[in-house]
Amino acid sequence: MSTLIYSVRYRPMRVGWCVRDGDIASLTKAFRLSHCLWGGRFNPIIVVDNEELARHLIELFHVDGLFPAGEDEQCRTFAKGMKHLPWPTYHEGLFEDSGNRKGCTLLDIYHPVRSFYEEHVKEKSIPTRKTMLCRWTERDPCAGAFEAMFGSYPVAGQCDIDYWQFVIEYAAGKEMEIAADGALDGSVVRAATPNQLTTLELKPELGYGSYESGLFVGEADSFSHLVEFWNLRAADVDLLFFDPRFGKRFGPLVEELERSIRSLPPHPQWGAQHLQLWLKSRLTDDELKSFTAPIGIREVKESTWDDRVWQGLKVNPTTMYFSHHDTVAQISEGERTPTVTLQLGQKPWFNDHPTRGQHLVVTLKPTLNFSQDDRFLFSVPHIPELNEYFGRKHHLHWNQARAERDGLGIITELDTEYITLWGMERFSLFEHLFKTFGIAIELRQPGLVCEQLIRQMGGLQGCRAFKIEGVRKLIEQFGPTQTFTRSDAMRLIANVDPNGRADFSAYEDLYIEPRDKGLLKPDDAFAYLLKQGVFRVGIELECTSCQLKFWRSLDDAKTLVICEYCGREFNVAPQLKGEKWVYRPSGLFGRADHQEGGVPVALTLQQLDTVTHGRCLSWLPAINLKPITAPIKACETDFVLLDQGFHGRVQLVIGECKTNKEITDEDVHNLSKVADALPSGRFDVFIVFAKAGREFTPEEIQRCRAADSKIRRRTILLSMRELEPYFVYERAEKEFSVQGHAASFEGMVKATRDIYFEPRPKIQRPRSQ
Repeated sequence: MSTLIYSVRYRPMRVGWCVRDGDIASLTKAFRLSHCLWGGRFNPIIVVDNEELARHLIELFHVDGLFPAGEDEQCRTFAKGMKHLPWPTYHEGLFEDSGNRKGCTLLDIYHPVRSFYEEHVKEKSIPTRKTMLCRWTERDPCAGAFEAMFGSYPVAGQCDIDYWQFVIEYAAGKEMEIAADGALDGSVVRAATPNQLTTLELKPELGYGSYESGLFVGEADSFSHLVEFWNLRAADVDLLFFDPRFGKRFGPLVEELERSIRSLPPHPQWGAQHLQLWLKSRLTDDELKSFTAPIGIREVKESTWDDRVWQGLKVNPTTMYFSHHDTVAQISEGERTPTVTLQLGQKPWFNDHPTRGQHLVVTLKPTLNFSQDDRFLFSVPHIPELNEYFGRKHHLHWNQARAERDGLGIITELDTEYITLWGMERFSLFEHLFKTFGIAIELRQPGLVCEQLIRQMGGLQGCRAFKIEGVRKLIEQFGPTQTFTRSDAMRLIANVDPNGRADFSAYEDLYIEPRDKGLLKPDDAFAYLLKQGVFRVGIELECTSCQLKFWRSLDDAKTLVICEYCGREFNVAPQLKGEKWVYRPSGLFGRADHQEGGVPVALTLQQLDTVTHGRCLSWLPAINLKPITAPIKACETDFVLLDQGFHGRVQLVIGECKTNKEITDEDVHNLSKVADALPSGRFDVFIVFAKAGREFTPEEIQRCRAADSKIRRRTILLSMRELEPYFVYERAEKEFSVQGHAASFEGMVKATRDIYFEPRPKIQRPRSQ
């Protein structure tokens, strides 16, 4: 039985609050709703008026669902328009009737408050820690900044849950009044405010930036400034708001923040830590000094905030999670579609009756796959546009699946004990992928042949034997009715010249299957082909009646044989002398069409799989591509391969493979148009041209170079020199200044430039006398 090992991670659902530009009332509502949710501080504000930026923030923050914070029709229309982010519950609200009360549909602060209570309040004569609930008047000019910075809750009746009173009762809540013109209490910097409560027990993913604590300098009553401040903190930037117009009010806050930063130990790499100052625009040294001196700031680091901060220049939002563990799942392969069922382990929340209907996200990623069947996938590429497909085909709940950088997120209820996943058929996945971006695909006959060929060889890595030129010649030379002896096979595989000299040295280190020791020999390669059923052994017999010769396989051989031509029976024993055993191609290798060109395709896919260390998600050989809405011509590709980089970036490889035929202008033009049609914001597309026979001509090289786009290089050339070694550039590095191995498709693009397009021959140093 096949086994999968899954990494299971739990996290709160990330909500994007949809608001209209300038709508302070809806913005305030979004702040308050966020403070009701566990992880709510990390839910971004999406201003729908600027659709391009709004879509970018949804992508950047990896939003799981959109919620209109106001009653504005434009917000509802925008949220509905994000088809790949359907609201995961049947009732599209945050609060629903639960018996005689209303309950929150997402993880709310019951859980962190309960943890706070268990640790700091329960059975304590004096709480070891208290929460701080700040009050201010709605007329306070800094009310917006206080809402975003400290947090408050919807008034009782708006959500039928009095979170304010709940925090006072169970988290030792202490109320603090902020006078309309009074200075802030510096102790609030370290206090457990409603905003801070939403972050308890959450951890950031590894691999994302950490930011120094700092001040956001803006206007407390400005809609755009409040949105920028909130979203920076939602990206896990630790900030407090500062309005220079009310310097005296914010002064104690700044003083306490700087004191806190100065008390931190130096960073082992960057040294002493300084307060980070986030400004609308850069200040001159004099302006900076005149700004910081009155409020007592000594040393700062400057950053600017505007729309550019979200273009990957300064901030990369992380995803917050509770905990994770690994679990083993068995693949049930008795059904038409294989399935796995995972038992969820210890959960990091309180599964009490009032909260069981609340939803969270369980992220599932197969880390090890001990299945030999590659027809079905359990790994999900990070293509959110396919969320509904993943929900219907992989999870069977169309609105609850979310493609993530690190697996598949399933939005499910707290009391879920098991999750069942169905394998996704490879062609179906690629069909929906291309259809989503305006291209229809269909399998070609050569693709069916190639896929079966790869399966017969035991998978992509089982195709390593095709690296041996003599093996390829042996397969190509003999048709389905032709026979050959073992000596014939050895001469071809060992590359014996007319003078009887063999040249097999280039393949002696090739690993095709386990062997005790020593170098690979031609006989080992031929034995491997026999094990994989590439050739069948038999005997050539001569009928004693009609004198015609025919071949009979070992499985069918017996003492008395019936002639295929005249039908007479005769005894074969007298003919069994000398070297009578001969071989014929079998199965697909016995086809008269040279496997529809499947061998060079299989060899190319094997080499690409080796470069990615076997982590490629899926592949498909030989498909036709037709336009639906994409600006392409009907064409074909010899293969398509799907991979995902370490940072969740999806990579798609399309290719043209030849043995001896020439790469044409049409080949280059058609694949270039397909690559251009796939959105660069979602995919890194690479184009491979491979030749397993003749070398590339200078004209072909120039032709292939045109496949690079105007903005990025994406072309990879692979000849026998690159396809035959285990490490793709093992031979090329002897001639050119390249590394012998490549760890990525980007590395292969660079090597292609250094070998073919802008050759960098290796300088031969003269030997010392």
